[in-house]
Amino acid sequence: MEKEKEVKPILIWKPKVFWIGLGVLTILLRYLFEWNPYMVESIYSRGIFQGIRFALDYTLGLLPFPLVYLIAAALILSLVFKIVKRIKKGKKIKEKISWQMRILKGVLSLGAFFGAIIFFFYFLWGFNYQRLPIENQLKIKPEPLDITGIRKELNIAFQMVEAARKDIPGASNAPLDSYFLPKGLESKIRDNLEKVLKSMGYPVPGRVRARKLSPSGLLMRFAVSGIYSPFTGEAYIPANLTAMEIPFSMAHEMAHGFGFTEEGTANFLSYLTCISAKNPVIRYSGCLEYFNYISFEMARASPQEHKDIIKKLPQGVIADRIAIFQNWAHYRGWLMEIGQQVNDLYLKSQGVKEGVKSYNRLIVLAAAWRGAAHPAFKPRLTDQ
Repeated sequence: MEKEKEVKPILIWKPKVFWIGLGVLTILLRYLFEWNPYMVESIYSRGIFQGIRFALDYTLGLLPFPLVYLIAAALILSLVFKIVKRIKKGKKIKEKISWQMRILKGVLSLGAFFGAIIFFFYFLWGFNYQRLPIENQLKIKPEPLDITGIRKELNIAFQMVEAARKDIPGASNAPLDSYFLPKGLESKIRDNLEKVLKSMGYPVPGRVRARKLSPSGLLMRFAVSGIYSPFTGEAYIPANLTAMEIPFSMAHEMAHGFGFTEEGTANFLSYLTCISAKNPVIRYSGCLEYFNYISFEMARASPQEHKDIIKKLPQGVIADRIAIFQNWAHYRGWLMEIGQQVNDLYLKSQGVKEGVKSYNRLIVLAAAWRGAAHPAFKPRLTDQ
């Protein structure tokens, strides 16, 4: 005869309500912080988050492989163990739970799960969305560019990408491959980024990791060239990105890891990180990405001018652009469209009104920075 076990509601409710409560309080705190970015900058971004960054990097960040692999393996093994255990033992204890209680239990479990996700997301990283914009720190005023401003930036970008490509030893008119990437790329990018941030007056604790993730399609099919995970403290880029994209994407995700959540800001920091590097491939990656961004703006403002300047590009640069396009073409499909929409909704939910268009803020930030002739910036901040 089966034993009956009367389940007391309090045993079900107490831990679940706790996490739901934490999730709700976190959301309220997030909206409170939105009204006072100075508080976020001083207390969280330059205070609490610095300790979190240091703790993550000198514990989990020391693992020789991406932590996400370990988490995925643990989840799979846990699921298999539970299934096997249930099949092996059977249901020996019959719980006296009404259908109403089962529904309530399910709702509470779901609420507790999302409450925990929200709590850890914001306290480990997400409150940085409410910090002061980088232009406040740099004392610059980014303004939308008219056709004259776009034309000026495009000419600058053209000269920079042309010069950077010429500086790469052994480069022909063929697309660059991984052979040209320097050894210890992750460390070089991190060192460059840290020097850029220090020159701006930002603290740089820890050693943010940016690891290659396989299979590449896991990210690229969703239109993702990189991602930072607050739950692991690591950044991930697809292993199958072209050599020209890897340095810029790596620097972009590391910028997120240092607490700069806004996409245009991360692009801007990545741009400065790359063009300030002595290594010509890293420098070229930043120049090429910036050229691609500004040429897209020119294509919208003046299609004919865009076509004219593209025709003047060196053959090697044209080959690299084609290689990037063809590589991404392998992953295009409905999943990529979904990925872009999800990313747009996510960014807007975090207070980024422009959504995915915020990536293009790189251009106005770079133009304002260059126009201000900021004394802290030097073309090459490092000998790496």
